[in-house]
Amino acid sequence: TRPGGRPQESLRLKILVGEIQRTLPAPIIEKVIGSQLNPDDIEGYAKVFAPAGDTKRGDWVRMYWNGPLVRTNVPVQVAVDNSITEHHIDEFYVNNNLNETVAVFYTLTRGD
Repeated sequence: TRPGGRPQESLRLKILVGEIQRTLPAPIIEKVIGSQLNPDDIEGYAKVFAPAGDTKRGDWVRMYWNGPLVRTNVPVQVAVDNSITEHHIDEFYVNNNLNETVAVFYTLTRGD
């Protein structure tokens, strides 16, 4: 730059400051065929599994069942390292979203 001129600027680099976040695998719902769950195929609740893989004892896995009509979430504490957690979604939440699309996902929160 010339004296008194504006300095040249580099291209911008955007970063997120914090721990590295990873993508968790999708939940697995027992009795689902393709992407459809028949409420007649479940008794009392839908079994949903969180295959997070590298869980640690004391972690919390919270499964979300978000439908347009009713929604819930079910927390489960991990008992054994590297275990898959099982979550029971009461049939009320399945039946009351009949013929609707439901978003099912989970979060992993590290224990102490």
